[in-house]
Amino acid sequence: MPRAQAAVALSTLTLLIAPDAAAVEPSAYPVTLMGGLSVQGAAVGGMSLGGVGTGRVIIHGKKLSLDFAGGEGVANQDLRHVGAVFVGARKPFGPDLYGRFGFYHQHETPWADFVSSPFGTITAVDDHIFHRSGAQLAVGWLRPWDVAMTDDPWRRVMSGVELSVAALPDDSGPKVIVGFEVSAGFGVGERRR
Repeated sequence: MPRAQAAVALSTLTLLIAPDAAAVEPSAYPVTLMGGLSVQGAAVGGMSLGGVGTGRVIIHGKKLSLDFAGGEGVANQDLRHVGAVFVGARKPFGPDLYGRFGFYHQHETPWADFVSSPFGTITAVDDHIFHRSGAQLAVGWLRPWDVAMTDDPWRRVMSGVELSVAALPDDSGPKVIVGFEVSAGFGVGERRR
């Protein structure tokens, strides 16, 4: 696992100290609300394939944005329910490109326990949940529709794709999970530009 931790540390450093691209402007809106669907698979530490639906709130700053996300889904490694939480930073690298990095926490519950106690599982209080924590790094492309749409509310809409890698160092599941997400969302608040 030391190589995976070193890769995450190097990626984090690169994300945070990379020079700002001259063409990058702050988001047109102070907050972005996103929803997405992802396919996730284990890259290291076991075979697993699953899907997660994600909700995301992004609070934009001038150079960095705060990124909060939560999701629910299923993985086929012994069929389990997966709940995920992400808290981190997002940085633009070009007009529509970004990178994000932060804390990643995943709840995994055997499917039979989820079926017998769905509320306890979704609220993360069920006794059969495996709690796993680590880090997640992602790069993505998010395109605002305002280049083609000039009327509100359509100019607030955006869509994108993202590739992510999560490193979870414990042994209760895959140690590295790779994800591909397709998302859509909209800007909230008064337009800045």
